[in-house]
Parts: sequence; structure tokens; C-alpha cells
Amino acid sequence: MNTERDPIHEATETDALEKIESETLSNIVIIGTPEQQVTVRKIIAESFTVKEQKALVQKGKMVIYVKELPSNIAAVYDGKSDGVNYRLAIDPSLIDDGDSLLHELVHHSRMVDDSRDCIILRSRSKSAAVIEIDPDDRALEEAATILETLARQHGYVEPIVSGYHGDESVSRGRDPFVLIRRDRELVTGSAEPGSKGLKGTRAKKAVKEKFRDSEIKDYVMIKRSPKSAKDRLDELERESE
Repeated sequence: MNTERDPIHEATETDALEKIESETLSNIVIIGTPEQQVTVRKIIAESFTVKEQKALVQKGKMVIYVKELPSNIAAVYDGKSDGVNYRLAIDPSLIDDGDSLLHELVHHSRMVDDSRDCIILRSRSKSAAVIEIDPDDRALEEAATILETLARQHGYVEPIVSGYHGDESVSRGRDPFVLIRRDRELVTGSAEPGSKGLKGTRAKKAVKEKFRDSEIKDYVMIKRSPKSAKDRLDELERESE
């Protein structure tokens, strides 16, 4: 049997995938300069498979605003807060920091992608439109999103802020940047600047299998609940048995 691939057939498959990707991204409206639009689309294409990109818009169009935000906010995801479109905003100074935009996109994916098949991979929101998360679930939602963001980052950029890893519940006096590198290495195998991330099943599998070994599992959103992300996950999985 001839196992060589037909170059024309390969080209046709590639063209089809590019067409799907283009159609999907057309349902993601980006309000920003042409350069900013290119950057956002590049991050989406590098971080999610074509199938995952289609899932991002399966429940409605998404609008991403590139605009100045308060100094203490890098990006924000509002769900379908206007009842029409899913909305996300990113500060232009942080659009390509490797983390901020992708973090909110992961929140969105967790909320709308019905193929996510287990507790650790799905949003803790009660609704797939309006963000409704119980206080006990807040730490788990953030911790799982953080680890998946680290897994998906393509062309890894070392962070300049410690974020949730800097919270005392996680750091406990340790260097938070070391903890971030450990979690990146845990899910991808490398925390070297520029290293590749994961997509699709591989990204989700890494989070599912490695979460309990991560540093971020200990995160506690103390103003909302005394339960750590890991403790809440354990509790939810016992309830689902």
C-alpha cells in the first residue's frame, strides 16, 4: 500500500482548517488598532486548537476591547453581562505579556466549551452566560484557570508580577516566581523563555492530572471562603461520586 500523502490532499486539508479558523475568528470582534487585533488573534490561534476556537463562540459572539483599565487591573472577563455578547477587556500595555489576555480567554473557554468533561476543567459559574460563582468555588476557579493558562502559553514569557502565586496561602514565605516556574514546568516540561505551550486535549490533560501536584492548588481566596482550591475540588468530587 502506498502510504505517501497526496500533496494536493494535504493542501486541501490545510485550506479547510484555515477556513474554519478564519470563520471562527470572525465571530470574535476585537476593538483596537490593527496591530492590536493581529496580536489578539495570534494569541488565540497559538493557544487554542481550531476545535477549541469554534467552541469559544458556540454560545455567542465575543467582543474583546483593548482599552486602558485601572492601574490595578490587567484584564477583565464579564461573560455575557450585556445579554448580547461575551465581553472581555485587556489593557493595551499588557496585551502581549503572555498571561493576562490568555487568562481571561481560559475563563471564557471554561464557561462555554461543553466538551470539558470534568470538574477541574469546567467553570464554577452556575450560568454559561452571567458569571455566578459561589464564594466556596472562587479559589478553585482561579487556581484551575491559572494552571491552564500556564499550560497554554506559547512562546513563554516570564511574568513580572507574582499574581495569585504571591498570595500568602500559596507562597508561605517562598519566592512566588520560583513557584510559577515550578507550575509551568509541571504542566509543560519547560519554563524556559520562548518555550512552547500545549493545546487541546494535551493542555486539559495536563491540568487534570497535575493540579494536585501544583503550587497553586493551595490558593485560598480568604475574603470569600477559607477553603483552598484543592480542598474544594476534593469536596466536589466526593459529592459527585
